[in-house]
Amino acid sequence: MSNRIVELGFMSHQGLDKKFRRAVRGNATKVTTLANDISLDFDVETIHKFRTTVKQLRALLRWQGLAKDVFTLPFKKVYRAAGRIRDAQVLLAKTETMIDTPVGLNDWLVTQIKAAEKTWITIYDATWVALWSEELRDKEIIMRNRTTMDLYNKLVKRLRQAADGRRITDTALHDLRKKVKDVLIVLTWYKKHGGRDKKLRSKLKTLDQLAEKAGEYMDAFSALRLINLYTRQEKDDRAVQPAYVLRVSLQKEKRRLRVEWIGQVRAFIGYDNKENISRAPLRRAR
Repeated sequence: MSNRIVELGFMSHQGLDKKFRRAVRGNATKVTTLANDISLDFDVETIHKFRTTVKQLRALLRWQGLAKDVFTLPFKKVYRAAGRIRDAQVLLAKTETMIDTPVGLNDWLVTQIKAAEKTWITIYDATWVALWSEELRDKEIIMRNRTTMDLYNKLVKRLRQAADGRRITDTALHDLRKKVKDVLIVLTWYKKHGGRDKKLRSKLKTLDQLAEKAGEYMDAFSALRLINLYTRQEKDDRAVQPAYVLRVSLQKEKRRLRVEWIGQVRAFIGYDNKENISRAPLRRAR
């Protein structure tokens, strides 16, 4: 191999490392800004952007095996608090547009949102988050993985296990959705910055559809969890009746979304039946 080729390869690696560090630092800065903005008025869109940015940062760091050192328990508590606010906000937006608005449920959701906001105010430490972001931005990150093939093949293996659909729990599906989203984020970033795993570029659209459908399913799951909590706490039978009607509707929607998602998974991996699953992973790009 000529010195010129070796030199070009080294420069290519250096360039990818630089772009990766820039992505990490940029997302770390965004996370801090959005977290501070949340504390101002708990805006729905700001909370959504905060969680989306955290997911993007987490996916990139997981790819390189660095996430555990970054997303420690204090940060996870902040992220989960934002999630509790977000779940209630999403369901409230849904119920407010219903013809037969479940007033009792809406009032209860507003109470839940206020309680979650108080939790955020209690645990959120702007100084700590700023130091967290600064430490991450100053970190000298060297990429350990410059291919996405291993990441993709691990996902395919998990999807094969879920293809039957009968054994997968809601918790397992949520975990699998996170893995699909991680791979989608990494592949999108990799493609944008000149990654060479060309065989995987065609998978982006399908992965996006898988993540979208799983997201709809988990929204229904989160809504049902809140409604079940409300019906257990509400003592007025008449007030709770509209919530029961909504619960039945969401249960049907959840079952439909589950069937559709499993169907998408099966189509993605070429599944016909348990004896006819393609088991050969993609070869590593040379």
